[in-house]
Amino acid sequence: LITYYLINIIFVYLFVFPCKADVASSSSFPHQTYSHHQYKMAKHGCHLCLHIVYSLALLLSAVFLTVASAVPFWIKQGSDNACGVFTYCEGSSDLQCNINYYGKSISDFPTNNLRNVAALMIVSAIICWLSCIVSFLTCCFCYSCTKYQAPMLVVAVIFVLATILLFTYSLADFSTATATSNDKIFCNCGSDIKSFKPGNICTFGYGAYLVIASLVVVTITSCISYKVKKLDIENGLYE
Repeated sequence: LITYYLINIIFVYLFVFPCKADVASSSSFPHQTYSHHQYKMAKHGCHLCLHIVYSLALLLSAVFLTVASAVPFWIKQGSDNACGVFTYCEGSSDLQCNINYYGKSISDFPTNNLRNVAALMIVSAIICWLSCIVSFLTCCFCYSCTKYQAPMLVVAVIFVLATILLFTYSLADFSTATATSNDKIFCNCGSDIKSFKPGNICTFGYGAYLVIASLVVVTITSCISYKVKKLDIENGLYE
């Protein structure tokens, strides 16, 4: 992950800022502006490199969100059970537990809070996967298709942040009182667990840290998307 950040920083500072000079130099030759009807590739040099980095960042964001959604290790009850958004695990050893889904429909989720968390994660992942596919396709053609990706990624950032806050708020659903009255809750974290506090019995697992990492990656990707959009506008690709 640290290597990924360093690569992004290197590309942004080495390739993006020189693009301004490219745009300035090309402005003196208005007859060389590209139209949608020309077959010559409009993105080249640092502009194309940034778009490729942006596409890879979108892919990484989508993968992070998908993996974070799938793993059950968001909260762990010692070495007994682990619970996530879509799955739970009996015997929380990472490689030896039996991972099961809560069910096939949204009504099978244990609580309303988990249903809302699941919905936010699904929407965020869909935005990132669709943006990723479109971004790879628009490296060489249909450039205007990326126009709305930047605001969509801001929505994804907000949704992932809301996912984290809502899940930590819903920790109280794993208390002894709730677990004993709801047979769909497989993690009993005792009576001292509260919203935003896991208590003494349960701890956060790597699934929770993965969704935090997803928030960081999606936020960085969102920032890159606005730089890509700015370069696209400067090069007249949305006209």
